[in-house]
Amino acid sequence: MTQNSQDHLEHQLNLPERIDANLPKGMAAWSITSEIQERAAQKGFEWPDVGPVLSKILEEHRELEEAVDLGDHKKIESELGDLLFIVLKAAKFLGIDPEEALNLTNRKFAKRFQHVEKHRQSKSLEEMMSLWKQAKSME
Repeated sequence: MTQNSQDHLEHQLNLPERIDANLPKGMAAWSITSEIQERAAQKGFEWPDVGPVLSKILEEHRELEEAVDLGDHKKIESELGDLLFIVLKAAKFLGIDPEEALNLTNRKFAKRFQHVEKHRQSKSLEEMMSLWKQAKSME
């Protein structure tokens, strides 16, 4: 069933409009998530504070680990999406712009990896992780 025929069927059945209806095509997934979460919150589907959101992150992390253990690629993809979705919810509660937070982490990673590249003697992961920890401790 195509999305248009599903939307038409939902309209005929007098179902409420889907929460993701009328979002611009090509909109970034991060932005779609933010809009969906905001629409849900406006309808009262919202946690009272960040505590339950952080607990949900742990739950979704466990579910991702279980999917990885099963080796089921579709399940892994689904659980990783769930984890990303709830992490974005936490960012909202904490007043953090996820784009800026990820950019900050990218810059930290690049700086630390530059330290690893400069000081490593071999390609062993053990040596690189040791240098990584050293770079992190210098921040």
